[in-house]
Amino acid sequence: MKPVFSRAYGAFTRILICAAVIGAFLHVSTSPVSAVAATVYANSSTGNDSTGNGTSGSPYLTFHQAYTAAASGDTIDLTGTFTWSDAGETGDATIAGYTISKNLTIQGQSRATIVQAASSANTSDRSVFTVGGFTVTIKKMTIQYGNVVTTLYGGGITTLDNANLTLTQVDVRNNRAASATNVMNRAGGIYSVAAADFRDTSLTINESNIVENTCTCYLYAAGGIYFGQQVVVTISNSTIGNNVATSTSGATYPYDYSSVAGGMGHFRFGYLIMSNVIVAGNTTNHYGGGLALSNLYEPILTNVTIANNSASLGAGGLLWSTGVTGTNSQLRIKNSLIVNNTGVSGASTDFYAYNSAAGTAVTETYNIVETSTRKTFNGTGSLAGD
Repeated sequence: MKPVFSRAYGAFTRILICAAVIGAFLHVSTSPVSAVAATVYANSSTGNDSTGNGTSGSPYLTFHQAYTAAASGDTIDLTGTFTWSDAGETGDATIAGYTISKNLTIQGQSRATIVQAASSANTSDRSVFTVGGFTVTIKKMTIQYGNVVTTLYGGGITTLDNANLTLTQVDVRNNRAASATNVMNRAGGIYSVAAADFRDTSLTINESNIVENTCTCYLYAAGGIYFGQQVVVTISNSTIGNNVATSTSGATYPYDYSSVAGGMGHFRFGYLIMSNVIVAGNTTNHYGGGLALSNLYEPILTNVTIANNSASLGAGGLLWSTGVTGTNSQLRIKNSLIVNNTGVSGASTDFYAYNSAAGTAVTETYNIVETSTRKTFNGTGSLAGD
């Protein structure tokens, strides 16, 4: 006779197997079918908003119609040139331009795909895109001819609290933050802002060019890119070049974090990682020709070239200041070239530390730096004064 325990265990095992099979069947049969992201097509030459259905063979004519038809998570595929001043483009608004209020990928065919606020430079009264609190990827296009006069906006692109924007193979060029009396917190190209606690606000730029944008601003601004506190900025394989920032404040707050930077500036308490980036040919009549960085949490610059920038009041290449204490206040620079930048009266001024504390808060290896103020570049493999 078999033990009672053995018979009971065998029966229990069969019950478990049956239950597992039934449970698996019920799980498969009752789970909802997930929605599949769609691609909505628009072609500014061959499309038609009335007879088109947004497919590749029958595209819409306007961006607005494609955006209206797209659901969150979809891709909008663009061919041609899309101009907000055209009669069919009715979704944009003064100042903000076209506000993206759902998670989307917006892609062109190449940089020859153009999205613009107007058909010519300096004639519009709005940004091109404003991204609200959503995750948006823009790729393979040129964004141009945006023009704003309002604070807290960028001429080309503006991102707001809790937005996560990624640019891949995008040119942001020939945008403008126009002259306005004592207006600050702006950028010619891209302005990214977050509230104090929005650390998930991010701007990611890859294989892109932020070039030839201009800003006439009071303080806290930049020609190319300006970002505020708690924004996480990651830039790789890209160029920030030939942007111009003109300050109307004069020599107010010299070398301060309120500086109006030529290429890229920052307010405070943000995050920055740059790798394989060229910052060149940017100019300002203020402080910080290439980059003006302040109070960042452990910014990292790797394989970055900062050259041929100018700031007529000083710090032609990189202006660095910090009031943050601890190891996360360190500016980390590696394998980078900071040369041929000019400041007051054309004098060489490549790296400028705001004070001795800022100069101490730099960790560097394998760099070439021509001139430096309040920081001696003597880390492993570094060359200075050459």
